[in-house]
Amino acid sequence: MLSGFQFLRGIGLLVVLCTWAAASGCEWVDKVRQQTATPSPTPIKLSGPRMVVTDRDKGFFTLLPDNLAATPELFPLAGGASDVAFDARKALIYATSPATGHLAAFYANGELAGRLQVGKNPSGVAISRDGEIGYVCNQDSNDISVLDLKGRHELRRIPCAPQPFDVILHPSGSRLYVTLHESGEVAAIDTGSLREIGRFKVGFAPYRMAFDPAGEFLYVAVFDNDEVVVLTPALKGVARLKTDDGPYAVAASQAGRIFATNMQSGSVSVFIRGQWKVDGVTYSVGARPYGLALTPNEAHLYVALEGDNAVTLRLPSDLSEIATITLPTAPTDVVAVEPAAAAQK
Repeated sequence: MLSGFQFLRGIGLLVVLCTWAAASGCEWVDKVRQQTATPSPTPIKLSGPRMVVTDRDKGFFTLLPDNLAATPELFPLAGGASDVAFDARKALIYATSPATGHLAAFYANGELAGRLQVGKNPSGVAISRDGEIGYVCNQDSNDISVLDLKGRHELRRIPCAPQPFDVILHPSGSRLYVTLHESGEVAAIDTGSLREIGRFKVGFAPYRMAFDPAGEFLYVAVFDNDEVVVLTPALKGVARLKTDDGPYAVAASQAGRIFATNMQSGSVSVFIRGQWKVDGVTYSVGARPYGLALTPNEAHLYVALEGDNAVTLRLPSDLSEIATITLPTAPTDVVAVEPAAAAQK
């Protein structure tokens, strides 16, 4: 690695691109040639929102909610993709690749913008509202990569308890939250100082999280406890909502509905915000549901069915099935891409 960078120091513009990488242990491995010679991708205008679905083997697919008969469009990524996030301001799609230890960035038209080396076995990813900073959980490095996405380098690593899995920003951007799989905790990190400011014991094997749109409550799927734990941003416990077997991911709507996929029982549990003492309702959806996401207008709920190699489209009101879209291999995560943001680079 060091000899490679010593060699690159003698090659014109590549000096600039690689200096930060030598200091931080990461580099953009795509398009490291002279940027002025690289044509910009052509922006596209979408007739409706896209739903982006990751695939651990192939990369990710995009689906058009308004044209369910259309063939899903594949954007390949070496090493496949696990978790995905969308930067609405810059119209960039980010996906982690555990097999290669990269965070990949795609333009809205599917062109690969670059791949940034992070830690070992990356999973959850969060992007700041302005699109300048990224956070990636590195499960096997036991840390979080803090990334300067504009400058294309890693700023630092935040050490964590073993197996940080998911990461999410409060809507205000002032705090970062991470699930610590092995210790069964959620940790809060101040994004200004990048220091941990608190922890809460949620139970065995916490996986994914979601904030309600107003940022009032944080919902944590706790796999081995069969619960969704409700916390305040200050990490005060509010409620423990009983789910079916093996909750993995959560989503929350503006209307106050909370959705949790139950991987082992093949179902989705639904709760109402504020009705903490009322049991949720559970609906069967298919084999091994993983990620889920609402369309931008919250008219439909998409659920990735890893066991069925499919994505099922449901009505949020009663989880009745609208359609099921078959994919070549196993989908894991889902995110909505807004048409207005995706129309520009």
